[in-house]
Amino acid sequence: MKRTYFLLLLILAVSGGTYAQTDTMVFETGGTLKKYLVSNIAQITFVGSVTMTGDEITKANALLKSFALHQNYPNPFNPTTNISYRLPERGLAKVRVFDSNGKLVKDLLSGIQEAGEHNIVWDSRNVDGHTVASGVYFYQVQFNSSELTKKMIFLK
Repeated sequence: MKRTYFLLLLILAVSGGTYAQTDTMVFETGGTLKKYLVSNIAQITFVGSVTMTGDEITKANALLKSFALHQNYPNPFNPTTNISYRLPERGLAKVRVFDSNGKLVKDLLSGIQEAGEHNIVWDSRNVDGHTVASGVYFYQVQFNSSELTKKMIFLK
């Protein structure tokens, strides 16, 4: 069985300083190739059409039903950053930020959430409401008995 999906391409670039980022993505828009720094891409939504067959549909459905933690954006950030994750089903989720020593900086969320994509914004403040120091931090999403952790950088 073949299915055709329609997708839209929209790139939202994040303004900010110059980073030592060298990874780029190339997109074709209107017959012209354009190159973007990965660190400046906040969100990509695809438009167009894609035809998928049985095995590809099965893999795509499995991906949509998996637990995932995405890289925060922007990264490095100041003063806020977006943390996005995907839950495969309804359940208890916790989102927390730790410093480089493993000390809890802030609980961002703890509660029952529905399946699907979620986004939370961290304002670089700790549990006492003070802005944290520049440095490396870790954000973690716990879902049921699983947890995923990624690194982010706060620059003042």
